[in-house]
Amino acid sequence: NITKPINDHREYRFITLPNELQVILIRDVLSFKAAAALDVGVGQYADPVQFPGLAHFLEHMLFLGTEKYPQDNSFFSFLTSHGGFANAYTSKENTNYYLSVDSSHLQQTLDRFASFFCCPLLSNNSASKEMNAVDSEFRKNFNSDEW
Repeated sequence: NITKPINDHREYRFITLPNELQVILIRDVLSFKAAAALDVGVGQYADPVQFPGLAHFLEHMLFLGTEKYPQDNSFFSFLTSHGGFANAYTSKENTNYYLSVDSSHLQQTLDRFASFFCCPLLSNNSASKEMNAVDSEFRKNFNSDEW
């Protein structure tokens, strides 16, 4: 049972998929947008000592093509062409991926999104570029208490 404010017109449902993934579905009939997020219970604290930044690096790599959608920028191109966006962040104990898209394209978007987690390419060609991007973010935020 999901508790919600009386003036919240949205419909909520909590389900558990056969693979034990827990999902909250929220339906808003007044919205033309659809959104999704996936939170992975692995973050910076899970990084091996010899590979600091590994969780953040993997966060970046998942956006860079899958077996089903191998083009390097296809996910962002698809979202942009359908009024959407996506991003992710890695915290100490979690990595969260989230997106928004015109609701008429949610099914196609979720297919692309799901492929991040079942068949990512993790190509060598992208690895060095993303290592530099993660390192750059780390250096930029090094003096931030939240980082």
